[in-house]
Amino acid sequence: MIPVALAVACAGPQRAWERPVPAAELAVAMADKPAVLAPYVETLLAQGPRNAVLNHGRIGFLAFELGRPRLAQAQLENAAQAIETVYADNPAAELARSNFAREDVKDFKGEPFERAMVFYYLGLSYLALGDFENARASFKAGEYQDSLSRAEKYQADFALLNFLAGWAARYRPGLTAPAPGANRLTLFEAGGGPIKWAAGAHRQLLKVRAGLAPRLPAPAAPLVKAADLYHQASTRGGRAVDAVLAGKAVFKEGMLAVGGAMVDLGLAVAHTVKDKGDDTAALIGLGFIVSGVAAAIAGAAARPAADVRALDVLPHSIFLATDRTDGAAAPRSVPGAAVQRVHD
Repeated sequence: MIPVALAVACAGPQRAWERPVPAAELAVAMADKPAVLAPYVETLLAQGPRNAVLNHGRIGFLAFELGRPRLAQAQLENAAQAIETVYADNPAAELARSNFAREDVKDFKGEPFERAMVFYYLGLSYLALGDFENARASFKAGEYQDSLSRAEKYQADFALLNFLAGWAARYRPGLTAPAPGANRLTLFEAGGGPIKWAAGAHRQLLKVRAGLAPRLPAPAAPLVKAADLYHQASTRGGRAVDAVLAGKAVFKEGMLAVGGAMVDLGLAVAHTVKDKGDDTAALIGLGFIVSGVAAAIAGAAARPAADVRALDVLPHSIFLATDRTDGAAAPRSVPGAAVQRVHD
């Protein structure tokens, strides 16, 4: 099911940094894709590297939902490659590391839970194509992304990815499966994903709130809740966090405080020596004032607005069930779910 809200969202006014996409270029890009994806592909072309992870991720998710796992794989691989090179030695990465650039100017990389979900869907695409080795590698890569923020590393706690990596390993060619048991994995996604918003005096704090809670139909097999994406978005290593990017706000306020203190010190020195004719001390006081103004300007230049761009196709929760079947199955989508049966 293609979310109607996304089609509307893609059709907004062109931003200054977007480029117009010629009809011929769009036609070439759409040659192997369903027509319903045209607005998303046009947005990908218009926005370029800045939102490449975001747009490839959306298209990959929707392609999988449309029953096109090979197309999904190609799109999600593009997103995964961009994620894994985001800290490379290039101008975009240098800009991303700068304290003097707004968060939303950088190439989108996503929060840990979003990056993990790109690899989750990539792994599902490989499973659907029977490529169990690459599926396992994708799920393991998703676990790794779940453990990383921009400046810190945490203990990964995305248990579903660990489970899926084990499932994929079990069905790799050349390996003997354990004792007879479950040979079908059912994944059911429901609800709306986490919603990002910016808070703080400088809009520097990235916060998340839970999306629409899931309403599940009666399943054919017992379902176990395997992942809650709000939990993944609002924790690091299993520990709850109130917001992220608070460090940049501390930097800005700290620089402004240092600047103000240096100006005050400079004025005090200048005032003390003004009647003593001490030119050297007066110059030192002037130096404090100039340095203080420079520090204040630097603090004001650090515009730490939180990046609230979001991979807005994610679910609230993911449920799973395993059972045994002797029949054949294929990936399919049902209302309210992006994925159901993945492997028989």
